[in-house]
Amino acid sequence: MYHFSQTFLGVEPLHFFMDRPPAYAGSVPVPANYSYASGAPRVANRGIFINDEDISGRFFADARGASIFSAPFVARLGEAVVATLNEPTTRSRLIEQGNEPAPMPPAEFGAFIRADIPRWTEIVRISGASPD
Repeated sequence: MYHFSQTFLGVEPLHFFMDRPPAYAGSVPVPANYSYASGAPRVANRGIFINDEDISGRFFADARGASIFSAPFVARLGEAVVATLNEPTTRSRLIEQGNEPAPMPPAEFGAFIRADIPRWTEIVRISGASPD
């Protein structure tokens, strides 16, 4: 499906994450002899690896410094992350690995991070740790 979408419809592979919906095509000619075999998967798992600072727009910003991610995109991504963390198999695997999953919507997560920064700032200050 991805190959077909990119080859015949011109859909960018990461269009959803770039918040750029593909253009509508009324009809698409496909050669009668077209075939495609994707082969064996190259990875065992796929996932979303977007850091919280990426969502805040510091790395993905337009020329004015504003986030290129729309509010609906961030909300949809947040819903997907919460659903994934609430999925029983995922949750139990994370706990087995020593994690403490705490799914929450983006706004609540942002408040959690903002409240946690002073605590960790003080711990780092007391420890004498430095970035080098």
